[in-house]
Amino acid sequence: MAAVMDAKRVVLIGPTGAGKSRIGNAILKDKAFGVSSSAVSCTQEPSEHTRNVTLAGSSVTFELTVVDTPGMGDSSGQSSTMMDKIIEYMRTKTVNIIIIVCPHDRMSTGLKNSLNVLRECLDGFDDGSTALFINKAPSDETLSEDTQPRSQEDVLNEARNLIEKELNYKFANFLFIPKSTDAIRRVTETMLQVISQSTQIDSSKLKTWTERIQYYENITKDSVDTLSAFENRCKELETKKIRLLNDRKWHSDRIAGCIMGSIATCWIPYVNLGVGLGAGAVTLFSKSRIEDIDKEIGAIDNELERLQISGANKAEEVKFATEKLNYMRNIIK
Repeated sequence: MAAVMDAKRVVLIGPTGAGKSRIGNAILKDKAFGVSSSAVSCTQEPSEHTRNVTLAGSSVTFELTVVDTPGMGDSSGQSSTMMDKIIEYMRTKTVNIIIIVCPHDRMSTGLKNSLNVLRECLDGFDDGSTALFINKAPSDETLSEDTQPRSQEDVLNEARNLIEKELNYKFANFLFIPKSTDAIRRVTETMLQVISQSTQIDSSKLKTWTERIQYYENITKDSVDTLSAFENRCKELETKKIRLLNDRKWHSDRIAGCIMGSIATCWIPYVNLGVGLGAGAVTLFSKSRIEDIDKEIGAIDNELERLQISGANKAEEVKFATEKLNYMRNIIK
């Protein structure tokens, strides 16, 4: 008898031409999304398709919904507007994981800005519900023909490191996806394993870019009273702490899965057509991440203690809001 897992919803985010629709079709094992080779996004609104899927090598079946979204980082300069649409959609649904799809050879300023906008709207990435898929990975044979030959592993690690540096975030879930159609089929099951281990995004923390900008502007214009601004800031810190505690548990569970020898739980997808890192490497990654999480939680506790001692202060709230506005406006310059 087949075991039934809770339904999962995946939101694909990335630039036009990164191959989101292609990945969505591979995951669903169906030609559900239209695929275009044009540089202009053929997806103007979030669109979704649902299928029942079964994990390979098991009897586990679950309902999977994949959501394709408008291309980020387009030259038309509509990324923040598009992000508002995506966040508004996500607030009406249960979303388990966001998969950021990036090409291996392109990290434009527009894409970098869009991903930072996304992080601000999410109020931070969750380790258990965020993944990075670097798509259209070149083969070793193709790279050997370059004037300066490099290995596939070197090229893909450079791409991953660049994205993580720009976002100041290390992805606990990542996958390099080959360019050929035949090869992508061979990593489909790895993609499904990543999705099956995802958690859930807290929709209550989601704010559109427009809402966040407007809120901080209202503080600087004295349209939000000081006590409300102070209480909201404390609440956001508490929410971040809860997110970090959930991340900590997710990593603890992953370590436990590695110790028990559960390949589906502990492997992180890696290079060479979806080959995974072993349990030891994954355990080390999660242990290191837990140490970082503990430091972040300690910093939040210290800030909350400081705020409780100082109490609501209009000048400090205006200063904080101004700094946030400057940061956000700098993102989309």
